[in-house]
Amino acid sequence: MRWQEKQAKIEADVYEAINELEDEIGVVAPYYPTVFWVGKTIEFEDTGLAERKQARFFKKVLARESCLMWPRTILIFKNDPEAIKEEAAHFIHLSVSGLKLSGHSIQETICARAIAEMLGIFGAKMLGSHRKNNFEIVPDLSRLNADDWQVICDALPDYFQTNSDFYEFYACQQGYGLGERIFYQYVLGNISQKFIKGLFLDPLIGPKAASQKFIRLKKRFWPESKSQATK
Repeated sequence: MRWQEKQAKIEADVYEAINELEDEIGVVAPYYPTVFWVGKTIEFEDTGLAERKQARFFKKVLARESCLMWPRTILIFKNDPEAIKEEAAHFIHLSVSGLKLSGHSIQETICARAIAEMLGIFGAKMLGSHRKNNFEIVPDLSRLNADDWQVICDALPDYFQTNSDFYEFYACQQGYGLGERIFYQYVLGNISQKFIKGLFLDPLIGPKAASQKFIRLKKRFWPESKSQATK
């Protein structure tokens, strides 16, 4: 398949995923993103991204990790339905909430990113994603101290080596774990569409809005186990 054909197909698949998720959640994105299939020929200049995003672009190219380059660009590196669903969910969340993932304290930024990852995997699962949560093999990092984190980081399996930013790893582990647990409760009928819609729409405005929301979600959907509590 030529680049133009694959580009057109991936773009159509992303838009279809966005439309389906809008219907599932009951929200409407204010615009469509620009979608690029990053094959062998595309260069950074072709994307129209701001110069400040160049380092992240090449990091993703090296790792072959699809991503949303906020606010208007989605990069897809493989024709992977799982990646398409997750990036569509990220786009829906950030475009309808107006959530800012930078410009906060470290703690607020990490918590906001964890919530973004949470809704990314949740939305993907609403669309039928079967993506495996590899982060599940790691102990709950929110219950550990920095020394424990370093031990885990040093012992990470090879397929986590692309995560050079350990806080990114933390946000992904927490977000995926919460997202899966909330999805299971949704499937069981224990939480409503209205609750889910509220999560997607929440801009988390306030000095501690992200960390407070994160803590509430952890306590409700991923509480500390008895074995952890006795340590």
